[in-house]
Amino acid sequence: MFANHLKVGRGWQRLANFGPALPGTGIAALTYTTGLRRSTTRYVPFFHLSSSSYESVYPISRKFTETNDNFTFLSLYRLYFQTTDRHVVERVYDNRSWSDGGIVVRKAKSRTPLAATSFLLTPGNPQSVRVYYGNEDNRILEKGTEGGTYWYDGAFEHSAIPSSQVAAVDWGNGGVFNIRLYIQDGAFKNGISEWAWFRRSWRRGILAIPPA
Repeated sequence: MFANHLKVGRGWQRLANFGPALPGTGIAALTYTTGLRRSTTRYVPFFHLSSSSYESVYPISRKFTETNDNFTFLSLYRLYFQTTDRHVVERVYDNRSWSDGGIVVRKAKSRTPLAATSFLLTPGNPQSVRVYYGNEDNRILEKGTEGGTYWYDGAFEHSAIPSSQVAAVDWGNGGVFNIRLYIQDGAFKNGISEWAWFRRSWRRGILAIPPA
């Protein structure tokens, strides 16, 4: 079962229930800001992810207001995990409440590795999100959405060792937009390899990091 909790004094208060989760599921979470043409103060959560027999998600409350030229920037959150039927699903927090973002991947590899990142390719366009996961053939794949209207198969696909995890980071925008993806694809047996999205194509990054 997935749930989120609020820190109150020295204890935790249970908040939203995200529904049944596959035991041992991976967790991916991301946040981004959106501008509203008004000044207001809101309380939003900051994620601290923790694994237990129930795989809970713990947000810590904090007061957040940032005003710039009559805009207030509010943080939004997206959470990804695997349900008992092996679907990868999304939950969305919009500064008011959590909602069900639906299925991102149907029937992913059991206890699939998960990573997520978001970016704004062009000012004024919807927020883009990429989710990375593994399939039964031990390949790391990509799902993408622009604005959350629907999910499509992304361009990344590469083999990985069966126990590989995945991590993603991005920066820049437009023609100089970059994603870096880190997986264990067999280099140095179980070293960590970098893959780079740059100028609209994936290519191998720097030399793999050998195992410690």
